[in-house]
Amino acid sequence: KQSYDMGIFPSKNAVKETHELVILQLSRSQFAINQTPIRLNEAQYKKVDSSSISQNLALFSSNRHQISVMGWGYFHNENAEETMHYIKFKSADHQYIFPANLELRPDVAKVFQNGVNLQQSGFNLSLNNPKLESGVYDVYLLLKNKQMISEIYLNKKIEI
Repeated sequence: KQSYDMGIFPSKNAVKETHELVILQLSRSQFAINQTPIRLNEAQYKKVDSSSISQNLALFSSNRHQISVMGWGYFHNENAEETMHYIKFKSADHQYIFPANLELRPDVAKVFQNGVNLQQSGFNLSLNNPKLESGVYDVYLLLKNKQMISEIYLNKKIEI
């Protein structure tokens, strides 16, 4: 049985119907809803400078009601599957760290050869009506695995 009321999606098998459900695959990304800031003890990890990582900011948009950040990043010669991505917003008085969602990036794995499981190097974060104190914030990408952490300034600012 097929529903003709639904649009056509760009990939084959994007829609699966059961007796009571219609399941729609919008993306291969893993995402979480209701993102809240976390506390991260950065001092317990070995700090690694930006020469040991590769990263790219693909999308950044910010307005009063939404912040969206998307890109990829990984430690050289490390397993990207074990790397967590975070976005840090830092002002003179406040700091907020949000865990980013996994965005699969087979294109990164195809182009770069200096890491493992690089298809898992992508990230995205979308905050609706972010609950940040008023101020101007610098935006950073944090990469963290079991032993090390790296903080990369993304050359972006937001004003709340």
